[in-house]
Amino acid sequence: MRLRFHRSRAAWAAPVLAFLAACSDASGPGGPRELRPAQDSAYLGQVGQPVADSVAVRVVDGRGRGVPGVTVRWEVVDGGGQVSPAQSTSDGRGVARARWTLGPAVGLQRLRAQAEGLAPVVLSARARAGAPSQLELRSASEPSGEVGTALADPVAVAVRDAFGNPVEGARVLFEAYDGGRLGPAASDSAVAVAADVAGVARVAWTLGPRRGRQRLVVSLPGTTLRREIVATARPGAPVTAIPVAGGNQSATVGTALPEPVVIEVQDRFGNGVPGVAVRFVPAAGGAVERADAVTDSLGRASPGRWTLGTTAGVQTLLVQSATFASTLTAVARPDAPTGLAPEAGDGQTAPAGLPVEVAPTVRVRDRFGNGVPGVAVTFRADGGRVALATATTDAQGRASAGAWSLGPEVGVQSVIAEAPGLGSVRFSATATARTTPYAIELVFLTPASPSQVRAFRDAVARWAQVIVGDEPDIDFNDQACGADTERLTRRIDDLLILVELVPIDGPGAVLGSAGACWIRTPSYHSIIGRMRFDVADLETMEQRGGLYEVILHEIGHILGISGGFWDRLGFLRGRGTADPRYIGPKGVAGYRAIGGRDTTVAVENQGGSGTRDTHWRESVFGNELMTGYYNYGVRNPLSRMTIGALDDLGYTVSYEAADAFSGSFNRVGDAGGAPPAGVRELREAPPPWPVRSLPVGEGPRRSRPLPQ
Repeated sequence: MRLRFHRSRAAWAAPVLAFLAACSDASGPGGPRELRPAQDSAYLGQVGQPVADSVAVRVVDGRGRGVPGVTVRWEVVDGGGQVSPAQSTSDGRGVARARWTLGPAVGLQRLRAQAEGLAPVVLSARARAGAPSQLELRSASEPSGEVGTALADPVAVAVRDAFGNPVEGARVLFEAYDGGRLGPAASDSAVAVAADVAGVARVAWTLGPRRGRQRLVVSLPGTTLRREIVATARPGAPVTAIPVAGGNQSATVGTALPEPVVIEVQDRFGNGVPGVAVRFVPAAGGAVERADAVTDSLGRASPGRWTLGTTAGVQTLLVQSATFASTLTAVARPDAPTGLAPEAGDGQTAPAGLPVEVAPTVRVRDRFGNGVPGVAVTFRADGGRVALATATTDAQGRASAGAWSLGPEVGVQSVIAEAPGLGSVRFSATATARTTPYAIELVFLTPASPSQVRAFRDAVARWAQVIVGDEPDIDFNDQACGADTERLTRRIDDLLILVELVPIDGPGAVLGSAGACWIRTPSYHSIIGRMRFDVADLETMEQRGGLYEVILHEIGHILGISGGFWDRLGFLRGRGTADPRYIGPKGVAGYRAIGGRDTTVAVENQGGSGTRDTHWRESVFGNELMTGYYNYGVRNPLSRMTIGALDDLGYTVSYEAADAFSGSFNRVGDAGGAPPAGVRELREAPPPWPVRSLPVGEGPRRSRPLPQ
């Protein structure tokens, strides 16, 4: 019996489809339908080098499944690269691979992949430049320019790889030598510059200051690439001329210099400038062999021999061009001496025993009238004394006797100046009679200026107003004042003072020394005194207006206003104590006449050995002449107290000659104290010479030893 089963069509369809599907999966992918790129983006790489990863395509069937065993052929489309192998077979995943070496061109390169019966696929790679391997000069190979200025065009170099592609961003090092500077501000000698998109690096080059060849080295750090550029630096505009031969010469006036003068025309950096027309113009009547010249390749030119003019001293040679003028110098020495002539100091008048104001001065000249230095001139006084018996002419040919102290005789006196082979010159002066009974003579042992002579003469005249009694004349014949002075043989009326103006210890220290050298006995009145001043301090005092009063003060010491005289004559009490006192009756009376109320006078208790115990006390008497301190800017009066002290010594004095001076003194205030600020201690050193005596006439008998 046949059984029949009845199903619907739908019931059979589902199992059949399932079976067919199972049969299809088991058989694998279908046939190749498409080539696909393995990656969507372009490859990256360096020219001439394989891309980092192998290139790949995938063969897929209609359902996108990889199809193995399919042959894929590779072909470079553009860029000039290479591919290996030329064909490859897809693997189990349907991927076929090849190695793509990029070509030499920077930019986009393409590779085509194709398989039988399938549409081809084009792959792309972006090729970048290779490592720098070339450094090309893009600017002038031998540029030139002016020293110290930038070249007209920047220095430019191109950086290339092995295929000639520009290498953008490469760091190029520029190094300038020979003083050159780089950059727009010319501030550096070495700079690094990044190459632009065209592979070019540029820099401004300012040449150094020296003419000639200058170097610039261009390199790429980390490589052996290097280029050297040599520029020619031309000199700048001419600005001056200097001597390079024959400078600093000297010759006798009217003769040629020993060597020809050669000058070099230079720019602002000292480079010689060639081709410059110059003219040589000598001054002072001089002459040159060639007035016009053109500088050579080194910038040099010469006028030949330069003959000096007839005026001694510095002579000039003017070097002129269109843009500058410079001056050269030479020293013209005087010719041989031919004459001796008076320069100053003739025909003067002064009281007998005092110096004339202007010292006799001569000038030795050559045949052109130039002063001749270095000539010895002797001065000999007739009746008086000159400070310098021999003097040598200075740079102007002048020689001076230093000072001329007239002798004691009234009438015409003379000084004779002589030089070997040049004859002699006579100076005359008229010595007038002294109009005062007491005469002070001044003998200058060293030179003095006219203003200093005037100050000494004025000081002598002032003391002659104070002392109005004559002293016995003395016929003197002995050493004048110590072993370092000459023997003096002459009559003295009444006091002779030796004056020395010498360097001692510079300004502000020891002023000098002043005191008696010889005194009369038994009166103790001075016969010869000596004054030594430091010239540096005198110059300062003269500038500040105090010279006359300081000299007046020092003559007061020579006359006997000093602690040595006071102590030995019994007028000083308390020497060396905190309150020394003067007790001479006439001095005390003078003190009370100017307002003092004590019975003694305060003596200086401050300062050095040449100040204390030998002056009136500064803290009490202030600006009185005979304190040991000088008050600048005010008058320092000679008071009745000081004149009284001379009266105590036995001099005949005039109290009417006293300057107005008064103070408010009391018994307490008289003791005084430290000197006020703003005054200058005179700082007199005790005289180093001994005091000797001569018995003269009658007078009060003194039992004490001579003051020292």
